[in-house]
Parts: sequence; C-alpha cells; structure tokens
Amino acid sequence: MATNSKVPLNLVLGTNNIGDSSKDPVATIDSSEQAKAFLETFAQRGYSEVDTARCSKVMAAPHTKDNILKGIDALLEDLKIKQIDIKYLHMPDRATPFDQLCEAMDHSIRETKIRRWGLCNYAADEVAQIVRICEERGFVKPSVYQGPYNAAVRGAEKDLFKVLRDNDMSFYAYSPAAGGLFAGNHKGGRKGGKF
Repeated sequence: MATNSKVPLNLVLGTNNIGDSSKDPVATIDSSEQAKAFLETFAQRGYSEVDTARCSKVMAAPHTKDNILKGIDALLEDLKIKQIDIKYLHMPDRATPFDQLCEAMDHSIRETKIRRWGLCNYAADEVAQIVRICEERGFVKPSVYQGPYNAAVRGAEKDLFKVLRDNDMSFYAYSPAAGGLFAGNHKGGRKGGKF
C-alpha cells in the first residue's frame, strides 16, 4: 500500500448495479443502452478498470479446488477473455481448509487464467493464515484485499491494514460512499433491501 499522498488513487468501477432488475434487486441499470452510456461516461473521465464481480446470494460456495477452478473457467468463458486481472474470493468458506483455495488460485495463476488474486471480506487472522499457507507451500500469495471502508465503516483500521502492509497487499475499498447512505439515497428503504 502506498504511503505517498502524491500517488493518485486508482478508481475502479463496480458494476454490480448492472443487470436484469426483474431478477436482481441490486440492478438499477438494466438495458444495454443504459449500461453502454454508464461505461462510456466512466471511460471519458479517463478511467478503465472495471470490477465485473457477480453478485449472488450464495457467494460462499464451497471453496474446494475443483469448484474454484470450474468457476474461473466459467467466468473466462462468460466474459470471453483469456485472463482475469484480479480474481477475488468474495466470502470466506470456513468449512473447507484454506489450503484448497490457495492451491486453486496458485494453479490458476500458473496456468495464466488469472494475473493476481485477492480476498474480500476475510478477517485479518484469516488473511494472515492464508498468506502463511502460501508461503509454506510455495504458492503465489494473494496481492490484494477488497473490503468496505468509509466514514462509518472503519473496522479495517484495527487489525487488517497491518496484516496487509506486512504482506505487501493492496487494499481496494468498496462502498466508499456507504452505498449512497450519506447522500440520503436510502430514506424509507424497501423491505429486504440493503438499507
């Protein structure tokens, strides 16, 4: 993580709000025309990095080596690309030994299916454990962590940032504006919604 305040921040566009709003309550952009305009506006401002993570209610599917490898192959096919820049494991699977996910991600990097891998929503001690497994087994370590960080959610400051610094991992904040909460976008939130 850079400590030099002169280093520009990297802005990544999260696209979880693009999709079929009749099937996905998070989707607010559900036509090709809207999506194209949204992405073009982002690009016109000089940005290019897009997070295409899929949202689903079952984000913590078993992190067995086989499941992870199949998921990466399916994602490559769906996106019609040869390599994923960053592949995140979005939710911890505490029922499957972390060795399996480390082995799967290492295999995917060595097969050039992914360039880097990262963790999302893992506790600081879990990140340290995963890094230790990778070091002990000679696997490529995760290089990035994605987590919530904003004026209201600052838990990463307690333990996580130190673990990331000690292991030379970047931190990508999601929900820096608390999902529009501070702008009043969620007054009278709908039942079952995020807010």
